[in-house]
Amino acid sequence: QQRPLTIACAVGAVVLYLALRKPAARAVEADDDAAPPCDVLTNPAWAPRLSTLAELSLAGCGLTELPETIGACVSLKKLDLAKNDLADLPSSLENLKKLEILFVLGNRRMTKVPAVLARVASLTRLGLRSNGLTALEGARLPPHLVHVIFTDNFIATIDEKAYEKFGTVRKLMLANNRLTTFDGGKDPTKNLRSLELLRLSNNDLEGLPATVLASPRLSWLALAGNPRLVGAPPPGAPLPVVRLEDIDFSGAE
Repeated sequence: QQRPLTIACAVGAVVLYLALRKPAARAVEADDDAAPPCDVLTNPAWAPRLSTLAELSLAGCGLTELPETIGACVSLKKLDLAKNDLADLPSSLENLKKLEILFVLGNRRMTKVPAVLARVASLTRLGLRSNGLTALEGARLPPHLVHVIFTDNFIATIDEKAYEKFGTVRKLMLANNRLTTFDGGKDPTKNLRSLELLRLSNNDLEGLPATVLASPRLSWLALAGNPRLVGAPPPGAPLPVVRLEDIDFSGAE
């Protein structure tokens, strides 16, 4: 009398196990239409899809570190890391050979441009606004930048190598920092040859060399909020290309 009962219990246990197992199997497959969650880089359900992502936003995810698995996102063209608590970026970021746009805004613990960015040659648009940057070091900057935002940091110095990296930059935002000078480096004609827009509002500039004003493509300049910026180019200096009507004395972007 006991044997059938034992068999029935065993069969029932198998059925119950399979019933419980099926939802778990479905859960490991990420929805093709779902937006990547904040744990996308550590969630096993997303691992097979990381290499196919073209854009990824991890804005406001409360990250204190970016997982090394970001290096698996080899198709990524745009990455948004705004409003986190990052101090640096992992070396695996250099695996992203297609990355063109990177935003790292509002990460106040980030006091230096992440060194790995110098090895991300595909980057053309870089936004490092509202972080804790205190200096711009060329050894840390990507080589082919076009649009750059360094607004609202604590930048007081720009080294010679950084000015050299500005040679491809068309739009450069440096408002709301602590710069006392912006001279374009040892060869401003070469270093600023592509520059079309320059925002230096709300710094502490003491002057602006005529060689900067004479940059061949410069057509928009913002200088508001620099109370010590007085005077004119010295006698004999080249005439500025920038017209008075093109100088923005109100913007602070």
